[in-house]
Amino acid sequence: MVDLLNFSFWSEQAYFIEIDGIKYSGYWSLPAAIKRAERQGIPVTSPTWYAQASPEQLKLVFAMDNGELPLLDERLELLQTAGSILQRCFG
Repeated sequence: MVDLLNFSFWSEQAYFIEIDGIKYSGYWSLPAAIKRAERQGIPVTSPTWYAQASPEQLKLVFAMDNGELPLLDERLELLQTAGSILQRCFG
């Protein structure tokens, strides 16, 4: 999942997430968002979940503390495609 989403973390604005008093930015904001979602009980690493994730769910999961992660539509398309293939080919 992380490999699918690991692109375009650079911009004029450094996106970040703070968890347990630690500020994660750039690439590190991606695994931090996943960790935060898992703590909230969202099964973000399940192909079943990300094959069916809605744009609103993805925006919630990857909400940055200072803005919105770029290219969410593209990330959602990749997740849904990969999740569908994983389910179809590997159950």
